[in-house]
This record gives sequence, structure tokens and C-alpha cells, in this order.
Amino acid sequence: MNYHQYILDLKSGPIQYELGPGDYSLCGNIKMTNHDFPLSISPTEFDILKNLIIDYDLKNGYEIATAFGISTTALGLGFKETGGKLVSMDAYIEEEVNSFWRYQNTNPTLYYDMDGYKSAKYLIEHFNLKANVFLEVGWSPNDTKKCIHKHITEPLDFVFIDGGHFPDQFIKDLESIRPLLASEYIIVFHDNFPDLMIPKVQKYIHETFNIEPTIITRYPLGNNMSIINKNKIKNNTKTQNILENNMSIINKNKMENNTRTQYIQKYLTNDIRLLNQEDNDKDWLNIHPNPFEIVGNKEFSSCNQATLTEEFTKVKDQTKVIVEIGVSRISYNQTYDQTSTSVFLKHKNAETIYLGIDVDDKTSLQSLGRNIFTLQSKSEYYERVKAKLDALKISQIDFLFVDGWHSINQVIDELWYVDYMKSGGVIGFHDTNYHPGPSRIIKNLNSDIFEVVQFCEQRNDWGIGFAKIK
Repeated sequence: MNYHQYILDLKSGPIQYELGPGDYSLCGNIKMTNHDFPLSISPTEFDILKNLIIDYDLKNGYEIATAFGISTTALGLGFKETGGKLVSMDAYIEEEVNSFWRYQNTNPTLYYDMDGYKSAKYLIEHFNLKANVFLEVGWSPNDTKKCIHKHITEPLDFVFIDGGHFPDQFIKDLESIRPLLASEYIIVFHDNFPDLMIPKVQKYIHETFNIEPTIITRYPLGNNMSIINKNKIKNNTKTQNILENNMSIINKNKMENNTRTQYIQKYLTNDIRLLNQEDNDKDWLNIHPNPFEIVGNKEFSSCNQATLTEEFTKVKDQTKVIVEIGVSRISYNQTYDQTSTSVFLKHKNAETIYLGIDVDDKTSLQSLGRNIFTLQSKSEYYERVKAKLDALKISQIDFLFVDGWHSINQVIDELWYVDYMKSGGVIGFHDTNYHPGPSRIIKNLNSDIFEVVQFCEQRNDWGIGFAKIK
């Protein structure tokens, strides 16, 4: 049974559903109508969760977070077969802020009577899961134990973590369930991407569980769902057949640090990473005097606009493909006409392909002209990006503009795109004056490979720079 399609067709409940935007629809992710977030797991992941519970005869489960009940339903159907129980908890903050990342580092806040809760409650009733699934409104890790023990007092043999995708929060989620685990258990978590699996998280998992997580879904069949299996032996091979027939299973031992080292050796003259590993993932490191007091909140200055226009115009007739990371930033005291995106779309030739990659939905830009495409994704989700490039028949990038998350590791990760470029290609970096990633990488690009020039270096500007491949 295709449960996702069945749920999409449900019209009698309090909430209606639709496919997610853009490339999320390729995965089969669905969302609640009139909400951008949260997004569901994929149909393949739905089947995996359901069959994991059945195959391993699991009895006592916990899920963080409920979202609007798609994964909850998958797990509930499994526990219905085994006679087990599931507690699913959510604070519903992602729905409240309508974003999967903007609530990082917020104070614990619970939201009641949300559409996600109504949806999950309806799906539980519709699929006759009330004896197996119990919804709780709570904040992890503060309320984890209390909410679980209201319904389950036995040790947990299953946990699904799909809450805040931030390293510190992920560790808190794991730490909160660790004392509640049985001697044998399975932990599944979603969105195992480099921005989550930083060295600190890798170290915690290794030292705590003495096992490396294995990714069991990859785009377009899912979003890096991963599993930690601590001594559980399955009763049958249904789940294994799904994995073998539908996915490439890769071991997370091959961590992104090795890839970063390769890019550093290939494209840079020095390793720009800091000794404090946590600092390498920060968008901003405090320096004095505070540049925000000098520059102000103007994201893309008139100097940046003029410089990008001039540099792009020089090569626009040789540019067949533009890729921009960080699209149409109009929330920083500026209008669309003052953004880098407007420069590209105003001056590019009609036949030139523009692909904008951003964590927010930018599909509205696609109506502005020919060959304008967007991808809602983090730039380091390489499988998703590659699938989009392949769909657009892009084998070479001629102009790359980097203005996303400005951490050191993030900008190193984005050197992946340089592998798509050839002699004459141009890479633009915004925020080269102060932000840790762009400011360090622009000064350490290998001069045997790149011809580098910086502009707008005055103190009251964020700076911009360009590297032309020789």
C-alpha cells in the first residue's frame, strides 16, 4: 500500500496534505497545506520504519518529533503488528516558526492546539492506532523522561530522532534517551548530513554507543535516514530486502573530514581550519571592534552590487551556467533589486541557466524569466544537488557565487562545486572582510590554480572577492 498517496487523498480530516515544493516532491515528501514546514519522511522511509518495528519485534518506542504524524503513523502501524507502544513528542516549534532551522538556540517553548498535533491525532484515529500511539507536547530533553513514563515504564528498544537538526540538540536528544534504553535497541535518526554529523557528534556517538551509524536512505529515495543497531537480531528479512532493493547502504565511517582534507590539499595553500573544532562550524566569530557596529545591517552594499555587476558582465557571454548559493537575501534592510540574485537575473543571457540553492523556498524567482531554476536545499546535500544538476543536464558550472552559511567548514564543503568548473570559470565569495569562512578561504586559494582579487575592503563593508580559474 502506498500510504503517502493514501494520506494525500484524505479529505475528511481537519488538515489537508500536499506534496512538498520543488525537489522535495521528487523524494515524495509531503506537508500540510498552508504550511511550508515541517516536511514528512519519504514513502521509502515510511516503509522502512514500519517494517523495522515488525522485523525486529520491537515493543517500546519513542519518537522526537511528531511533526504532523506521517512517521508517527508508520511507526504506529508497526507497533500495532507487534502489540507494542509508541510515545511521540513534539513542541511544534518548527510549525510555529515555519522553518526547520530558524529556531536554533531558542528557549524551550511549547505550542498547543497546532495543526501538526491535530493532523497526528486524526491519522492515529483513522488508522486505528489509539491503543498503540500516544501523543505528547513536550520539549527535548526537558520533558523526555516524564512524557515517556506516562505511557511506557519498560526500557525502550526503539527510538526515532527527527527533531532539531543541530549538533548540540541532537546530542541532547540522544543523551535524554540513553538511560531509558534496553540492553538491545535500535536508534534511527533522519537527515544525517555533514552539518549535523560534525566531529563532536561523531565522537559522542562513538564513545557512547561504540558503533557507527549507517545511512540507509539517500536522495531521491529519502534524506539520509540512518540507523544504530545495538545487538538486535531481526525476525525476518523484509526490511533488509527493502534496503537491498532500493538503496545503497554506506557506512558513516567515511566522514566528511576526509573529504574536507582532500579539498584543502587540492585547492588551498594552507589548512584554514581552527584548532577548536566547534569554531569551524560557526557562521560568526566574535572580533573587536564589532563589525556590525561599523557596517550596519546592509547585507549587500552598493559597492558589492557594482562590483558583482562589473565582474559578471565581463564573462556573461561565456557563461552558460550560473550557480548561486544563498539566494535573494531581502530580509537585511534591502529590496530584491539590491541583491546579488537580481544582478544575475537582470544581466544574464536568456539561454544561460541560473540555479539558485537556498534553505528557503525561492521558487517564486522561476517566474522572472527563462532558464531560472531553484533548489530548496542545503548546499552540502550533494546527492540532492547532483540530482538537480543532472536533471538540468548541467555538467559544467561557469560562474559560482557563494553567499550561504559563512563557517569555515561550510565554505570548504562548497569547494565540491569547483570540481564542476574548468579554466576560465569564476567563483565569487561574499562577506570576505570579516566572516570566518570567506575571509580565510579567499586568502588561501592556491595561486597556481586561481587568480584572486578582492573588492570593497573598506571597514564599513562586508567585502566581496573573486577567483578565476587559470
